[in-house]
Amino acid sequence: MLDLVLPGSDGIELMKEIFERVDIPVVFLSAYGHEDAVTRALDEGAVDYLTKPFAPTELVARIRAVLRARAPRRKVIPKEPFVLANLKIDYTRRKVTIAGQPVDLTRIEYFVLQELSLNAGQTVFYEDMLRRIWAKRGNSDRRPLHAAVKNVRRKLGDDAKSPRWIFNEPRVGYRLGKTA
Repeated sequence: MLDLVLPGSDGIELMKEIFERVDIPVVFLSAYGHEDAVTRALDEGAVDYLTKPFAPTELVARIRAVLRARAPRRKVIPKEPFVLANLKIDYTRRKVTIAGQPVDLTRIEYFVLQELSLNAGQTVFYEDMLRRIWAKRGNSDRRPLHAAVKNVRRKLGDDAKSPRWIFNEPRVGYRLGKTA
């Protein structure tokens, strides 16, 4: 929780500095309730803005709403395996095979491949993968994602320069080839 007017500082600027270090929701509590200030705070990333005075029960309810919105949503994982040519992902058993041969993936590598397969044929943005797999938001370091994709490609026998399975959409994300 931040106030818009802080001694020697601007609450919005402080919020930006916080976002550079950690991914947390920010709720503004301020006596300053002008429309421009509220709009600016929300546009810069605040999740809510309450003008003083407010009821403590309302504050608690708004915080609960923020926490609900940030809670990870359970993915609907299909019961049927994903099949793309001779690549098969058995979601219920968490097994990946190519031409019937098992592919040994780490937990993160499996989640990367699962995320791509659940969106087969569509580009999955870097930021979305970081958020869904690593629970990171914003301008997070993409190196763990790139390393995981590199490892998955190697284990699938895929070549980044001439991919069969995982395609790179430069500066955007990754895409798994579409099923037939």
